[in-house]
Amino acid sequence: LIEMLSALNHEQTAQCVKAERSFAGRLEASCTLPLAAYCTYEDAGYQLRTYLADAAGSRHMRLDASGDEPVTLGINLAEELLRQGGDELLGTH
Repeated sequence: LIEMLSALNHEQTAQCVKAERSFAGRLEASCTLPLAAYCTYEDAGYQLRTYLADAAGSRHMRLDASGDEPVTLGINLAEELLRQGGDELLGTH
């Protein structure tokens, strides 16, 4: 069964999902957090676009980055967002 289903897997898409999830995971995101992460794969590697807002939606941040290792890309982008004031949007400062 696993062998049959593996034909349905698209490796670049699976890696993009890892980048998006690692970004959200590093921020300890829940379903109520106004957050977005969208990853694509291009010839130069993975491109991750992110968005974070405060609970009221009145303040927000967007950050984009690219890299070759999706999980590291997601974590690093989340940490950069926190360094740039994202912790204030999350209420964790």
